[in-house]
Amino acid sequence: MSNIASFGIRRWLGFLVFSALVLLTSAVAYVRIDRHLTEEATSRAIGDLRVEALFLLATFERTAAGIEALLDEAIAAGPPDEAAVGARMQAVHPPVSIIQMGLIGASGMLVASNHENFEPVDLSDREHFRVHLENRVGPDEMYVSVPVLGRVSGRYSIQFTKAVRDSQGAFRGVLVASYDAEEFVEFYERFPAPAGQLIVLAGFDGMIRTRSVAGGKSIFAFDVPHTHLHREIVAHGSREVAFLSPIDWIERVGYAQVSSRYPFYIVVANPVSVIFPNVAPYAIALASIAALLISLALGATLYSLALDMRFENRVFRERLENSRRLAEVARLGSLGELAAGLGHEVSTPANTIALATDNLERLLLAEGVLSEAVAKKLARIRGSSQRIKLLMDAVRAHARLPMRDETCDANDAVASALLLVGQQLRLADVEIVERLAPSVALPYAPRDLESVIINILLNARDAIVATDSVVRRVEIASERRGDRLLLTIEDTGGGIPEAIREKIFQPFFTTKPVGRGTGIGLSTAFQIVTARGGTIEAQSAPAGARLVLNLPVREAETTRAEAEFA
Repeated sequence: MSNIASFGIRRWLGFLVFSALVLLTSAVAYVRIDRHLTEEATSRAIGDLRVEALFLLATFERTAAGIEALLDEAIAAGPPDEAAVGARMQAVHPPVSIIQMGLIGASGMLVASNHENFEPVDLSDREHFRVHLENRVGPDEMYVSVPVLGRVSGRYSIQFTKAVRDSQGAFRGVLVASYDAEEFVEFYERFPAPAGQLIVLAGFDGMIRTRSVAGGKSIFAFDVPHTHLHREIVAHGSREVAFLSPIDWIERVGYAQVSSRYPFYIVVANPVSVIFPNVAPYAIALASIAALLISLALGATLYSLALDMRFENRVFRERLENSRRLAEVARLGSLGELAAGLGHEVSTPANTIALATDNLERLLLAEGVLSEAVAKKLARIRGSSQRIKLLMDAVRAHARLPMRDETCDANDAVASALLLVGQQLRLADVEIVERLAPSVALPYAPRDLESVIINILLNARDAIVATDSVVRRVEIASERRGDRLLLTIEDTGGGIPEAIREKIFQPFFTTKPVGRGTGIGLSTAFQIVTARGGTIEAQSAPAGARLVLNLPVREAETTRAEAEFA
């Protein structure tokens, strides 16, 4: 029954998709025909915008050339020292659009002006001074700044500047002509233009000097180097342009005209609604409705298929994960049985060696032939056999199944884990540092807590070896905080990347090469720690990773400690 219903739903979805495609095709065809009919008018409109851009750019170039001639005349008229140039400033009578002409000395102070009662002002932080001081423009090149608020005039002005140098080429200051920025905007606004027409004067440095919108707001000094349009104009020169404005988010079409004399260009563009006035609103509405229908139909179909695939993938992943877990459990079970048998088999000869060593020592003492060298050798044999016995006891304890409500000593668990894997760390030239608090009882089976510590230590060793760290150290520390014990294991293995930090406790997740890691060590440790109310967290350390185990102290131990404190 469910298959029949699913078939019916998909049939209706197919019908909706077909209908939506028909509607969309009709709408697109209408729009294309309508635009084809207006292609000639569109080409004529962009041509008109090109003529306007050419005229505006020519006006800017004439203005800039006139100001540059004034600056060159002031520089070439006599000595370049501050007093001489200052005296010449008093005789200059620039156009009314130039708010002020002045000289910034080599120290950055305004030292001369064509205004009689000017006040010296520190302008050393201004960009139009620093570009010449730092030789970011050519020695004879005029720089045109973005509009800045004048510290003397209190008005927005564009600074036209040239460097003043002595006969040896040494920097003596900057000659400045401050041009009223509003003059450009007012000039642009006098042009008859449809609402939304954009006029932009921008430099190759990626800064808009002036931006005027018919019927809108004008702005200065807007950064545009990130736009694809700016890069295209600078790289390829004058061209037709179509763009979405990053300021008012209006789509426009127009023309960009690049100056052949100065590193500037002017863009004149109209909104698309002005360029394409004959596209019928109902055609756009029809296209929008058709697009909505097809999106809904396709979305429903894809959602249905995605649900089926998601369910099948989840079932497959669960089966695969269960089979892996069963195989791993079986392998660990057989290893546990093998470890328990091996511990028993090895402990017996170890005890025999220790007993034989004691008997031999007593015999040599009785005969009076026990030398110091022989005694040392016998002590080493006795110590090695005792170490074998302790190691096998730890292996058997680790392989034994945990009992309900079993507890363990925190420091004993650390010692047992180091007994089992400490030699592996030392063979890898890894230093082990212990800073343990007084021992407390924890509600974990010794085998379980040892397994957690062993997994973390082996992962730390592998990380240190893989990164070839200069400092090869693992530090184990514990700290009692009320009814909790913080057990910290920190390594110098380079750390855990932030992107995978939340995944390391997931089953079968590993960053080790194939055949080197199973991905179950830390997930098993996570399950053991959290099963008794503890937490385990991975953190960044100065030279590697830090795993923090927040473990509950056995309730009886906590009660006894509180009673003794009281």
